[in-house]
Amino acid sequence: MTIQPLSSAAALSDTASNISGAILVYLYNTNASAVVVTVKSGSTTVGTFYSAPQQPLIIKKASADTLEVATGDADKVYATKSGFTN
Repeated sequence: MTIQPLSSAAALSDTASNISGAILVYLYNTNASAVVVTVKSGSTTVGTFYSAPQQPLIIKKASADTLEVATGDADKVYATKSGFTN
């Protein structure tokens, strides 16, 4: 996997973040188990997905959409704004 990092990695928390307005986001879960990530548009949940342990993942979202994890999973999943991937 090749990514084009456009920001520094930031830990997701229970506070919504649009990851610097990213459309493509590289995620990495450092935890030993899967973590549920929530995508929101404003206060409306667009969807949720599991981030597998220690597996990189690229997600596509609207630039204003935010990502967050449950309070107990804060600082386990890191997100980086990314450009084109292959």
